[in-house]
Amino acid sequence: MEKQIVQSLTTQLVPRYRHGFSKRNLWNMIRLYENYPVLQSLLGEFKRLRWTHIISLLSIKDELNANSMQHYARRNNGAHI
Repeated sequence: MEKQIVQSLTTQLVPRYRHGFSKRNLWNMIRLYENYPVLQSLLGEFKRLRWTHIISLLSIKDELNANSMQHYARRNNGAHI
């Protein structure tokens, strides 16, 4: 069911917005929502981080390591993780 929803969203959003809503990006958005509460995001948890940095953080399983990398990137104005 989830795969069908993501496929349907991609089919609708890509023609309308051109880029940013590929199946891969939508799955990453789902992972972001599952791993980080919306409140954290709204409070600036990812301030100054680019989407590529956030995706990199999602792939880090160890929460302490992910937090360290997130703070490093923020301190260094979005430096590569």
